[in-house]
Amino acid sequence: MSKKMKFLLIPLALLVALFVFTACGDDEPEVVDAPTEAETEAPTEAEVVDDVDPPSRDLGGREFVIAQWWGGYDTDDFEPQNAQQEAVLEWRRYIEERYNFRMREVNVGGWDAFSDGTVMASILAGDALGDIIHLNPVWFFGGQAQGLFADVSGWDFATTDAIPWNQAMIDTATFGDAQYGFTLGHFTAGGIHFNQRLFQEAGLDPELPYELVASGEWTWEKFMELAHTLTHDPDNVGYNTTFGLATFGQDILHRAVFSNGAEYVGRDADGNFFNATNTPEFMEALQFVYDLQHEGVMMPQPEDSEWNWFQEAFWDGHAAMRSAGHYVFQDNLNNMEDPWGFVPFPMGPRATTHYTFGYLNFSVIPHYFTEQEIDDLLFAYNLWVTVPEDFRGPDVWKSSAYTLQYNPRSVDESIALHTRDASRQSFPFQMAIPGIDIGPDLTWEVWSGDAPAQLVERIQARWDSHINVANGGEATYIPADDYDDDDDDDDDE
Repeated sequence: MSKKMKFLLIPLALLVALFVFTACGDDEPEVVDAPTEAETEAPTEAEVVDDVDPPSRDLGGREFVIAQWWGGYDTDDFEPQNAQQEAVLEWRRYIEERYNFRMREVNVGGWDAFSDGTVMASILAGDALGDIIHLNPVWFFGGQAQGLFADVSGWDFATTDAIPWNQAMIDTATFGDAQYGFTLGHFTAGGIHFNQRLFQEAGLDPELPYELVASGEWTWEKFMELAHTLTHDPDNVGYNTTFGLATFGQDILHRAVFSNGAEYVGRDADGNFFNATNTPEFMEALQFVYDLQHEGVMMPQPEDSEWNWFQEAFWDGHAAMRSAGHYVFQDNLNNMEDPWGFVPFPMGPRATTHYTFGYLNFSVIPHYFTEQEIDDLLFAYNLWVTVPEDFRGPDVWKSSAYTLQYNPRSVDESIALHTRDASRQSFPFQMAIPGIDIGPDLTWEVWSGDAPAQLVERIQARWDSHINVANGGEATYIPADDYDDDDDDDDDE
């Protein structure tokens, strides 16, 4: 069977979608008369390709550019490295020929071109560097506030096995009835990596965290209890050489916050941001991380070590648990000799299930595109990102995930829990607020000994001011160092 014939056997769902796209376009649908008896003879291959299933749209040879800060993709020179990439390339070459367009993914200048405003300036000038532009959340919210992106709410972004739109990100890109961005793919999961050998040597079931998750008992309280049990002196040297936890401050604070149903910054139904650090659930999360640090279950940073010292501490078996995203699995495989597992972050006292935070990049279309241009572009992009039929299905992703996890339960029970269930995921809206930096504002200070209430009180006025600006208002906070002492003296006189 020829390549053209093979691709004519496209799924029924895609045929239905193509019919809908045609009905929504400007062109009048062609009316085909019922065939006569003579016309029902077996057609040649050329007749099948050209007449029986005509393309629903001819895009007139247009070239569409997807702008990004990483490597590119062109069907002329892409070299596939596995069976899935081969299927994707074959499909993309087919649709480009059939619907008469070209699509290219282009690195338009790396990270700097986005962070220094070059990409946004090109949109303002009416000559965008891409027809579809990938943006991280900070850039997206900044550009959306300036009205740089087109409203794409008229397009159907229903998630399917063929096109995995991310509904949580689409909801985040929606302001009222207008949608300014779209996203493909799934969040990475954040949770707890644990060393099964150290659990066993401490007299614990090496798969205990999995069992606690399954029974609904994987809570902050249980986590603290295990951290104390796992912090000990196994070699009787007179001081603890194995600790319950080694981690990066922001890794664990972020997960503690969202695991308790809290957030740093929220967004109301009208799309306005608000400061959420003074809520009880947030204060509880901050107190929990403070307690981990000050109860001695968290491994202290060794002298003269690098900032990422906790990675080797976990790999080498000096700490039984580490809080991080599941994307660090490659490092664990390459560097750990001990068996290890991965589970969600434990539930806070106000949570009834395991929640996490996550985000992906947004994709946007410049605001000056016409309705027809947007329709043609999204028609082509839909085809471009369609997953080949042999690689669809709810569990297909697991085959590659198994190769990156030591324990298959990490895939079946932990990663599946967070990455495939949008109801458990929260977007970290603090990323949308210029001026807010969780590290120096909160995380670094937790380790210094300041009580949680003092930390939150210290940032309230400044964060409220940043959030007010992000909502379109004026700055309401002026640091004490910015006051003019001479002016103050004049006022006193």
